[in-house]
Amino acid sequence: MCGIIGIVSRPSTRPVPATADVIALLDAAVAAGDDIESAARSLAAADALLRGDAGIVALAGNLTLASEINARLDRVDSRADAAEAVLDGNRTTLQDRAL
Repeated sequence: MCGIIGIVSRPSTRPVPATADVIALLDAAVAAGDDIESAARSLAAADALLRGDAGIVALAGNLTLASEINARLDRVDSRADAAEAVLDGNRTTLQDRAL
């Protein structure tokens, strides 16, 4: 015996996010520079806009939006890598510390 179960979700009630809104949030994350908390808030807000059916519809077939997102995330990643390198450079060992 074989059974096929289909799950059908309700249509999204959330409007499709505007490309400009997503890009503005990502631009704010890039502009936040070393302010990690501000960048994280902007990135989380952009992530929320792109979740679910509404986000899929916004991204589907919109190569410009996908490209713009990638470009901005590359810049955010670059800043994160630089911050991590600074932290890595400040490592000390137990021998370096007075115990």
